[in-house]
Amino acid sequence: MVEMIRTALDDRTVAPPSGSGGAAGGTMPSLGPPTSTFPAARPETRRDMSTPLDLGPLMARQGADFVRHVYLELLGREPDDHASFYAAALQEGRLSKLEILGGVRFSDEGKAAGRAVPGLKPRFLLTRAYRVPVLGRALRIGTAAAGLPATLRHLQRMEQAFSAAEARMAGLAAASGEERRARMDGEAEAAARANKMERALTALVSETASRLDERGKLTDDAVVSLADKLDALEATVAEAAKRAAAHAAGGEAAAAADNSLDALYMAFEDKFRGARELIKERQAVYLPLLEECGAGTLARPVLDVGCGRGEWLELLRDRDLVARGVDLNEAMVEFCRGMGLDAVAGDAVEHLGAVPAGSLGAVTGFHIIEHLPFKVFVRLLDEALRALAPGGAIVFETPNPDNVLVGSRNFYLDPTHRNPMPSDMTVMIAEARGFDRAHPRPLHPTGQSFNAEDKALGERLDGLFYGPQDYALVAWKP
Repeated sequence: MVEMIRTALDDRTVAPPSGSGGAAGGTMPSLGPPTSTFPAARPETRRDMSTPLDLGPLMARQGADFVRHVYLELLGREPDDHASFYAAALQEGRLSKLEILGGVRFSDEGKAAGRAVPGLKPRFLLTRAYRVPVLGRALRIGTAAAGLPATLRHLQRMEQAFSAAEARMAGLAAASGEERRARMDGEAEAAARANKMERALTALVSETASRLDERGKLTDDAVVSLADKLDALEATVAEAAKRAAAHAAGGEAAAAADNSLDALYMAFEDKFRGARELIKERQAVYLPLLEECGAGTLARPVLDVGCGRGEWLELLRDRDLVARGVDLNEAMVEFCRGMGLDAVAGDAVEHLGAVPAGSLGAVTGFHIIEHLPFKVFVRLLDEALRALAPGGAIVFETPNPDNVLVGSRNFYLDPTHRNPMPSDMTVMIAEARGFDRAHPRPLHPTGQSFNAEDKALGERLDGLFYGPQDYALVAWKP
């Protein structure tokens, strides 16, 4: 493992561009014109490289003057043009003084010069370790140790701990969909394990710190190798943290964007949604509303979000009304296109957000809002209000939880449903976001009834069990 780490020296990130002051191989991106300038080379009293360097006076210097004296003290010469990288990185806070000292001292030229710098090795490594989120927090909070392992045995122990951390982070980064959600459900347990690992790393650092100076067995190559390992671990943890944050902020969207079950869900729709002709017959009740708000023309087209199998789009096309559909399910989008319908694959809310303001006559969605997190539902309303022309309307049909059988059972036949959407709630939110004349439109009663001697009781039970199975949230833009 140590040999593998040493091969990473060609990729050093602490060193400036190749050719600068004998630094180890590797390149850095161009920083543009130097932000700090260095005086022209001038005669200096040559440093005695055989005497240890006292860091105190050197650390008191600032900016380009600090960088210049690092070159003088550790390399015995004036800095070249590439030293501007270090000066710029120091000024911008991307590198600390200790990282610059370590980068120069443990470069090829610095190792050849061989000037001893008491205390630099552990402080340099700790500075690199502080950039690693897990290890860094443990070091800052749990220990004031000023060193790292002094022997190869301790170095290997640290490497093993780092490898275990990398494996855990790689697992988190690779998890997606339901697997990632299961991991998030065990967040407390994972946090406890992370804290345990932090304490173990802290104890290891504290145990070995006191041995470093007296044993003096941490070689220059080991310093650079371990620093490379810390760089790699920092990148791994940062990537995993980025993925975890992305999941926390948009995990539902990420899960929805997973198209691996598109064909299965289409088969589900075919079984439970109903025949196309039945759905089109039910949706025809909205045609007068489109006529009322002037929707379906080139100037005021209809956008159907979550268009599914395209029954509504087909109904509008057959009546020469202009409409487009958008759906995350690529299999359904391809099905719609195969029927000659205008449909695109994508996130409905994002697509609606890209539509010019005031350009739509109606925004419709059939059995879509019950799939959305609350904040996404509110954003859907906001984007619809923005995109609609004055007098345009929204129609969002959804299962009706006032029907006991729907609210307690039938709603949950669809595993992608989140929660029922009571009409009192959706109407109130639509009005609060700026819509006018918001109201629910009850739809699709079963046609069954109770044979009860008590007529009033029978009617009440009919409403609860056999009443409208769906309703539509209908509202207008003022």
